[in-house]
Amino acid sequence: MDNRIKQMTDYLPTCMGEGLYRYRGNLKKKRRGSKSCILIKNQEKIGGGVKLLNKQQYNNLNVNYYKIIFKSLLLFVIAGMMLVYNTGLANADSTTANTAAAATNVNTNTKKTIKIAAVTSQQVISKAKKALKKISGKLTAKKIFKSSSTLFVVNKNLISNTVETGGGAVQALTEAPGINVAGYSPNSGLGRSQITMRGVKVGWSSATTNPELNGIQILFDGIPMNNLDGGSGSWDSNELPIAQFISGINVIYGPANPNTRWWDSLGGTINFIPVQPTMKMYNKTNLLVGSFDTYTLSDILSTGMHDGWGGVVAAGYSHADTFRTGQFNAPGHAYEFFGKIIKIFNGNSFSVGALDSRDKQYRPNDIPVSPVQGLTTQGLYPATPANATLYSQQTSGFYSSLPENVWFKQLTVDNLLVYSKLNLNLSPNFGLHTEVWYKYLHRLHNRISNFDVPDGQGASGEYWHPVNYALGERLSFDWKIPNNDLKFGEYYIWSDVNYDNSFYPYSVYGPFNPNNYQGNNGTGSIQYNDYSSFFIQDRLSLLNNKLKITPGVDYVGYGDNYTYNNNLGVFPALSYTNLKSEMFRLEPTIGVNYLLFKNLSLYGQYSISYQNPTSGIFQGLYNHIYNEKTTTSNVQPMQSIDGEIGFKILIKRNRYLHHFIFNANYFQDSIGQQPQTLFISNLVPPYYGDLYVSYDTSYYNGVSIYAGDNPFNNLHVYADYTKQAETYKTFLNGNNLSYNGYPISQSPTSTFNSDISYIISTNSSTYKFKLWDQYMASQYLFNSNTDSPTNQTMPAYNILNASINLKTISLDNMIPGLKTADLTLSVYNLLNKEFNSTEYISSGGYFGTPQGGYIIANPGAPRMFFISATMKF
Repeated sequence: MDNRIKQMTDYLPTCMGEGLYRYRGNLKKKRRGSKSCILIKNQEKIGGGVKLLNKQQYNNLNVNYYKIIFKSLLLFVIAGMMLVYNTGLANADSTTANTAAAATNVNTNTKKTIKIAAVTSQQVISKAKKALKKISGKLTAKKIFKSSSTLFVVNKNLISNTVETGGGAVQALTEAPGINVAGYSPNSGLGRSQITMRGVKVGWSSATTNPELNGIQILFDGIPMNNLDGGSGSWDSNELPIAQFISGINVIYGPANPNTRWWDSLGGTINFIPVQPTMKMYNKTNLLVGSFDTYTLSDILSTGMHDGWGGVVAAGYSHADTFRTGQFNAPGHAYEFFGKIIKIFNGNSFSVGALDSRDKQYRPNDIPVSPVQGLTTQGLYPATPANATLYSQQTSGFYSSLPENVWFKQLTVDNLLVYSKLNLNLSPNFGLHTEVWYKYLHRLHNRISNFDVPDGQGASGEYWHPVNYALGERLSFDWKIPNNDLKFGEYYIWSDVNYDNSFYPYSVYGPFNPNNYQGNNGTGSIQYNDYSSFFIQDRLSLLNNKLKITPGVDYVGYGDNYTYNNNLGVFPALSYTNLKSEMFRLEPTIGVNYLLFKNLSLYGQYSISYQNPTSGIFQGLYNHIYNEKTTTSNVQPMQSIDGEIGFKILIKRNRYLHHFIFNANYFQDSIGQQPQTLFISNLVPPYYGDLYVSYDTSYYNGVSIYAGDNPFNNLHVYADYTKQAETYKTFLNGNNLSYNGYPISQSPTSTFNSDISYIISTNSSTYKFKLWDQYMASQYLFNSNTDSPTNQTMPAYNILNASINLKTISLDNMIPGLKTADLTLSVYNLLNKEFNSTEYISSGGYFGTPQGGYIIANPGAPRMFFISATMKF
């Protein structure tokens, strides 16, 4: 009788609430775990383990579940009765025993049917999940551990620091080792910022700095966003104003392998990965409000997967006033939309995505650190009252800004990116991947300054609105053969930058009206650029897969074609001609990763890469430099010789460590043939003066360490430290003076980040307490007065931030469809430290003073408070 009872009940689900729903931060699962048998119908014993089927799998099994459930309940009742009466009835009722045995045989066959259906459904789900994971491209700890490059992923936990303090997507990069984000709105996604990684830069901070301003490749969902012409930092950070849409950021340090390298990857590659389609449907709405009239409203909707189709849509709006004090609040706002549709078929995938963003902001002006004689809050003396307050951080206030009628600048960025991806498994070991994209970018700079001219006698102005179009395609293959992982392919991109109808002088006396400088009256140019790449790389696995060697080579080509319109005649001293040049180079790479122990790997990489000359050497008003100082034959692409060595540790779980990651590396990079456009102001307005180009060589080296772990289930810790040095091997300024050995400007000599969070859980809620600290060491200043680097530094600064988060399911019964609700209170710059994000030594041209040599700065934000509420349905 005992055996028959065991047979009848063996396949029945065991009510193991704690075992099946062990708490891992999911409040829904914890709550369900306390109700041990509520989901009993969705459990099936497969392969010796307990398998939980979701509702979609449950409905797709094509089995009569009502009959199974009825029989299971009936057998459960019978088994219970037999357990109670086992002793007395064991030999008294053979008929009941035979019936039970027959029922057991019937349900055993039913069990087999369920098993087959469950396995089939699970295979379909697994393929879809695998395809979705592959499409996202987010770096995993395992991929980082096995790579021959230094890699890092800014995950959701680190991105939340930015989301909770009102920042944009770019601000999240400050959580990565050795990266600094600086600008006039360094805490907000609405303003333009410059990214510095290992001394190399991309973007624009409005501070004069070293020549390499577009040495980092920016990607969105794997699609390139940089401009080929390289002007003004190549990419505007406020093209991605809303951080809520970003699910992760892949950071590749250095040029790395040809398969992941692009035309601006000299210093590294950064991939902003947006939210992706998911297996299950959800809707998440977030509202953030904070200091200085900051508010952001965003919504993300994932359709879930239906017959292989899935999609995600995200839309948001953000607004903020400046934290600068004064009569004008300099408002800014941005719209952003993202959508992606995917079709998964037989493990293959096809997707179409689109990003549309529009950012408009009145940016605050730079401010002198110390008072300058005659420079007041109302303009230059004697054009202003004699008793006007001197304008500087020391006299008018650390965060003070000028009135709108004295100085204003409006910046607009209108960005559209449309792309598609196709991933095909042509065979189990051979895959094809394609990407096609189109990018449109319109920028507008509208500035009027009455600061440096007498009232009513004119103004200086800027009306600059280039339009950029880009088309690109990429085709690549991966072929896995014994002990080899071969990747090869090509990509090509074509770009058109139209500067026509733009007016961009430093100063023009007389009544200023932007409409006067449109049409054929504008100093304009149309620039066509193209870039091509043909690459191949292999990863050889030797010594029982412990040693992996990755050699590769990339053959790249740059095409530059410039056509100029010089109908204005505002700059008659400058000569313009049409230019056309082509440059081709071979880029070799070798990488090694050796698994010394199970959890410890050694790695290293060496590469040579090139980049199209930047710093405006071919562009617009600088064109005469090309004719006077250079020729087509001696203009060469910049060359980077990069190397790094290090070791990595990855421990998923042992007695003391849980999900432990550690990376330590030494890096060095030499970048030569960097064109530096220099201005020597020796002519009177309206001319720029004499322009000069210097070809410089810079050297970067340093060490970087990062580590993270969950020492307890409810405690997470992370820290990173980078120490670096950047110097010019050669540097000649416009007066032909040598500054060899001087440090590179606007790059922290060291950075340090730390992050600690602690979770307290209850039956229906979790409380998360978090502190994170960011330290930026001193940075060297550039002197625009002498067009040279200096040994003078700006002060280091340290920013401590904090947040308290409540995540609960207790509101589920009050709001239909609600799954979880989050409420976060955050404080940025908890200790209210005064610091400057950027500083440089002015030539006097910014404010129109007769003398230069004084420091002007962009201050960082003071203490700010934010409240964020997120509801997930």
